[in-house]
Amino acid sequence: MKPTKLLYLLTIFLFLLPVSCKKKKEDDLFREKTIVNGRVLDYYTGFPAEGVKIVLVEKEPVLYGHPYDYILTRKDSVYTDPVGFFTFSFRAKIGEKYTYYVFHPTEGDYFNGGEKNISKNTENSLNFSLKGRTRFIKHIKNINPVNNNDVFQIGGLFLYGINIDTIIYSNNYTDSFTLNLTWFVTKNSVTDTFNVSIFCPYKQTTTYEIFY
Repeated sequence: MKPTKLLYLLTIFLFLLPVSCKKKKEDDLFREKTIVNGRVLDYYTGFPAEGVKIVLVEKEPVLYGHPYDYILTRKDSVYTDPVGFFTFSFRAKIGEKYTYYVFHPTEGDYFNGGEKNISKNTENSLNFSLKGRTRFIKHIKNINPVNNNDVFQIGGLFLYGINIDTIIYSNNYTDSFTLNLTWFVTKNSVTDTFNVSIFCPYKQTTTYEIFY
């Protein structure tokens, strides 16, 4: 790079640096310390929920837009400790709306806890009771194949042929439950019907194998 060009770029940087620092300092003047803390418990057992991800979202209203339209400007997260507690400490913009909600990944042990607003410039105490995921897994396998006309049906699911070996996951249950399953197997043009009742304990994974 030519010396003159380098000198030109350095001059621009030195000129913009005070402006950037001033803008940051002015922005800090319009922020005040805000604390958000709370505890997450299991809805059914009352036990602490460890490792739950808590997300704090900062939103700014869209000018001339719908009252509920916002632009996401900041997003922070923490996790609950072994006894279910969490704490946020940050500098909130004065007069802006902050939204606080609990977020759970799909593979997490709990369902989304919903969304709650917090007050600015104060200490916020937010507690949640969350429902855990009760999982059920079906393992379906054709262990006595006849030919490609073999048919397996359960609910709206149809499986055809001899090379059937599949696993179906369900994570949408929030309590213990008894599942009644009915399926149909067709081989050599003959259809047999099967029924079973399966108890699934709360917040556990129950696997049932259907070998036909």
